[in-house]
Amino acid sequence: PAEDLAKITSKSLSASDIFSFLPIIEQSFTGVEPFITTDPLELMATGNFNRVPLISGLTSQEGIVMLISGQTKIEDFSKVKSLSDTGLNLKGALKSSLNSNDDNAISLLAEKIENFYFNRGGKAIESYIDLMSDLLFTVEVIKSINLQKKYHPIYCYMFTYSGGLNLFKLITSYPYTGASHGDDLGYLFKQNMGKLPEGVKLPEITQSDLE
Repeated sequence: PAEDLAKITSKSLSASDIFSFLPIIEQSFTGVEPFITTDPLELMATGNFNRVPLISGLTSQEGIVMLISGQTKIEDFSKVKSLSDTGLNLKGALKSSLNSNDDNAISLLAEKIENFYFNRGGKAIESYIDLMSDLLFTVEVIKSINLQKKYHPIYCYMFTYSGGLNLFKLITSYPYTGASHGDDLGYLFKQNMGKLPEGVKLPEITQSDLE
């Protein structure tokens, strides 16, 4: 059941993993209709999908959401000076995402990534958020848009607003500019998140606020 999968997700994560359960190419079983039998990137590249108009978007600081479940919490960032201080196993994440066991190549790539994000000045927490935004969201969203755009209309947006309905930013207490992954949803749908962390309160929105 979905509830059981959700409960064991955090337990199944290794130091190099960010997500446990990902889309896979399904095997064929007698009497079972498969859903994904081809690599999704190949499906998008060949136009083998339902070609309907699509809205696809990003928030300006997607990676803020990782401060909720990540190994490094926001209160620790005053001590962070480099990527290694964040607790992120970048080499492990690269080996997993690139499906590579070439340790030398992975080490060189990890070094280049750290230099790009952490040796340009500014606050370490903002460098970390930029890295996680690109690593987990921005690159793949843009890749999927570029693969699909010749087959059907795609309407893209960038959500940057920071207000009282930015739920994930409120939960993390992130003090700087930008909107987290998922922060756009509060302005599209009524959110029922159950019990929120102490001190976090969403404003009451009435119909008159929307008129």
